[in-house]
Amino acid sequence: MSHRRQLLARYSRRDRLSMVVIGVSIAFLTGSALLLVSATDQLGTIAADFDTTGYVTGYQSIESAARTAGSDAVFPIATVPIDGTNVTVLGVPPGANETITAATPDAGLASALTNGPRTVEVRGTTVKQIQISGRPSIGVIPDSWYLAESTLVEQFTTDGAVVVETGANAVERTGVRGGSIPLRGAAHFFVSGTRDALSLFGVIVAGVAGLVGVIVFSVTRMSVRDRAKTIRVVRATGGTPRAVRALFTARATIVTLVGITIGYAVGLIAARVAVNVSVFLGVPVSLNLSLSWPVLHVLVPLYGGVLLTGALAGYLASRPVSRLAPVQIRSSGGDAPTTGRGVRDRLPGWLRPTLLGFRAVIPTIATITVFLTLLIVLVSAGTAMAPMVDSEAATIAEPGSSHPVASEVPESFATVLEGRGIAASPEILLFSIADGKPTLMRGVNFSSFATVSDASLVTGRAPRSSDEAVVGAAIAARRNLSVGDTVLLGGSTRSAFTRTTIVGVFDAPGFYGSQLLVSLSTGRTLSTRGPRQVHVVRASRLPDVTGSGIEVVDVSTPGTVVQGRNFRTSITAINLGRTNATRSITIRVANASRNVTLSVPPGGRTERSVTLSIGRPGSWSLVVGSTNQSITVEKPDALRVWFPEQVRVGSTPRVEVATATGEPVANATVTLGNRTVRTDSAGVARITVPPGGTHLSVTAGSREVTEPVTGRSDRSGGEDPLLAALSIEPESPGFRTQPTASVRLENPWNRTLSTTLTIRGPTTSHQRAVTLDPGATTTVSAQLSRQPPGEYAVTVTDEAGAVLARRSMVVTGDERLVAALATHGQQGSTPFSRAVSLLFGNLTLLVGAIVSLGALMTVGGLTAIFSRGIHARRRTIGIYRATGATPRQVFTLVVRDAVVIGTAALGVAFPLAYLVLTGLTWTDVLTVFGVSIRPLFVPWVVVMGMATVLSLVVFGAVLATATLLRPPPARALTGERTGGDDR
Repeated sequence: MSHRRQLLARYSRRDRLSMVVIGVSIAFLTGSALLLVSATDQLGTIAADFDTTGYVTGYQSIESAARTAGSDAVFPIATVPIDGTNVTVLGVPPGANETITAATPDAGLASALTNGPRTVEVRGTTVKQIQISGRPSIGVIPDSWYLAESTLVEQFTTDGAVVVETGANAVERTGVRGGSIPLRGAAHFFVSGTRDALSLFGVIVAGVAGLVGVIVFSVTRMSVRDRAKTIRVVRATGGTPRAVRALFTARATIVTLVGITIGYAVGLIAARVAVNVSVFLGVPVSLNLSLSWPVLHVLVPLYGGVLLTGALAGYLASRPVSRLAPVQIRSSGGDAPTTGRGVRDRLPGWLRPTLLGFRAVIPTIATITVFLTLLIVLVSAGTAMAPMVDSEAATIAEPGSSHPVASEVPESFATVLEGRGIAASPEILLFSIADGKPTLMRGVNFSSFATVSDASLVTGRAPRSSDEAVVGAAIAARRNLSVGDTVLLGGSTRSAFTRTTIVGVFDAPGFYGSQLLVSLSTGRTLSTRGPRQVHVVRASRLPDVTGSGIEVVDVSTPGTVVQGRNFRTSITAINLGRTNATRSITIRVANASRNVTLSVPPGGRTERSVTLSIGRPGSWSLVVGSTNQSITVEKPDALRVWFPEQVRVGSTPRVEVATATGEPVANATVTLGNRTVRTDSAGVARITVPPGGTHLSVTAGSREVTEPVTGRSDRSGGEDPLLAALSIEPESPGFRTQPTASVRLENPWNRTLSTTLTIRGPTTSHQRAVTLDPGATTTVSAQLSRQPPGEYAVTVTDEAGAVLARRSMVVTGDERLVAALATHGQQGSTPFSRAVSLLFGNLTLLVGAIVSLGALMTVGGLTAIFSRGIHARRRTIGIYRATGATPRQVFTLVVRDAVVIGTAALGVAFPLAYLVLTGLTWTDVLTVFGVSIRPLFVPWVVVMGMATVLSLVVFGAVLATATLLRPPPARALTGERTGGDDR
């Protein structure tokens, strides 16, 4: 075999180890790229289901909007003083969206918060008086905004305009203009945030590529020393320096290529193993790790760059030797001279390396710097973004919700906590796009937020109205925002837009300083949270719960029952303890009691339905543990009357009289004002409503009942209303119960009536279309939302806005539910919450895999570096072995030297990592999901970094020494290559 072929085709065990070490580094890049690109692609697929329905673009003036909008409709905006308050008025031009146009009045202004028409004075404008009427709520526009024809708004002093585009071509049309924001931006937020992570990954790739260069350089230098004799022969027989460099460049390229091949296989397997382990551990992950074109688009340039880096390292490593004359090329038998001896001689004895030279410090610094940069970025990102992933210990979220964004809790829980002296902040989490970048927003009451988050104003003031906001100092500096700026905002999980004015800049620890804080009402406009509902309530601490074990937190029972008849009572209990618990609960009512045994697992919840009956009429308290409910017991023959709460004077509505058991009452006397009628055999009568009738009295024998009645006069030009009676079942629901509102309707008129009813509860409303023939009746119902303890109004209105029926609903419960809600309760899940769960599950997997692969890569780099140092001193090690040193003693010396070198390298690597991260911060690379990541160089991070690095240093030294101690000492003393040239 020729000497040239020997240089290219023969590889020692050390060379093969180097291929494996390079393979580990490539495995890091391959596995990380595969996971990150797959997560990005999957998020794009998820985002398609939650993509925006359109875009909105803001302009400073109507003229600038008209110049760029083309044929698209331009909506002028004006701020108008009404009733002493500045309100936003949106002008609706001809050809605008049909839904918006239908809600716009032909004259005057329309507000979703106005019940009826009225005339107001408008000061400071050319329009002195204007009529305001009601309008339906339109999801895309805030209810607080007024709508008017654009020609009217242009008479005011306009302060901007917007162009709203919806439909299939919205992306293309808005893409031409630029500066547009999606109406629903949550999906765009996460997709854009993942792209930021890809950009950060590119920086990591550059550092790893440099590390691969260090490894290849070290390996090639060792190969040059091993083959000094062969190089001398090649040069002596006519080989040029260029030929020698070409041979070693090719050799380094082959070593790197084999390492890339190994790394690709290992990285692919490691990524799939990581996914399987995450699924086994319960992390929500669903990544498709197939080798798709997007993955190849990242990996092929990555491998190409690494291959070029390896070739360049081989060239540079062989250049010094190739330039020497053949006679000057030394054999590799003895110890190589060490550098930095002067520094070594000045060090105390216990700090001097015995076997490893200080030449290993520089490459060790490079390797450790790359790992420290990666570690600090991931730790800092995890610390900054942890509140996005999980609720904090003192955060009250919906029980079972996968993440805070999937939670829904009543805002009033904050009031309960504050009543117990605990600072609390109800908050709505928002994810949107601003200036083309992901922006974290939060709907809050700023004073409450500041108390819980340790935030303080830097400039400006706190918000005083719903259209004002404050911005974190970090995002203000990054986006060039200041007090007085007006910002156009798109929706988060709901298609909407609004404007807010920045009135202050605040500073807060962690990722809270990278957010835009809007009002709670603005947060509801941009999200799917209804009135009085928020995502979470953050508190300074959770309330103390006295005792332990099973607690009854809810009792739901009918408000009225019949004497001697069975009825069902629902009991909800939770186990606040950490072990299985059994408790006997006593139910007491009307001097009687019944025991129920409940068994609940730790942290669990149970519901028990119990059948009861009460033999004594009257009003009683049903007591279950420390929870009680009021209940009324009627005699079986007690009268019950169905009659509309509001009736039209002159109408002849239907009266129905029955007993509590449902039996019709015949020949009952019905009196309303000066009118009296008697019921027929079916218990039914009709009575004409006289003027001034306020009470309906029904008498049957000795039984009598009186119901209040509201008589209404004819409505000018309006339709006659249906007659309605509203009931709620159960009458006094518990906190965990979703009550049902039932509306019984009657058409007392001699013509068919059609209308759309709105059943409005505390936080939700339901519409029902109804058509009734003359004299016909029907019943419609709607399920209301769960509410915290308190009293709430439920109303029924027709399409003209007239209130047909109204009833109060009292929800029972106590503040112990606040503590229970923090950890226990019912599972809540929506498509978007599942998407968020998958996203954060994928990110958890990604971070864990990158840290693990990065540690392996660092061990590989350190192994190559220490192998080179040990290789240079192998004759000294042979002397140690020949004079009686055991492998364990030599092993201890090498590990000690590695720790000394690693400690010295740490002293330089930390400042270098700091400089690198500072530069990345200045260039805005360290911004992911709208959060500016501030590198953490606090004591616990430094200690953790030092401990991790020194552990990896020791491990690398162990691997590097293992191959050296196997051969006999004679081979090291004679200068033979450790491991030989066997293939």
